Amino acid sequence: MPFYEYQCNGCELVESRVAGVDDQWVHCTSCGGHMIRTTRQDDLFRAYWETSEKGAEKVTGSA
Repeated sequence: MPFYEYQCNGCELVESRVAGVDDQWVHCTSCGGHMIRTTRQDDLFRAYWETSEKGAEKVTGSA
């Protein structure tokens, strides 16, 4: 499952969580309020590819 960033409507806490694609709302660990997903879909995939490319460089660079 991918990581998503959420922001609380009440206390404005921002957290990254592992969540399913349909998990738009989660509960805040600080105040118990509702958190809304703030991660954009293009950010999600960009982060994945950047991580994958770095991992590939480490593998090929160690040979």
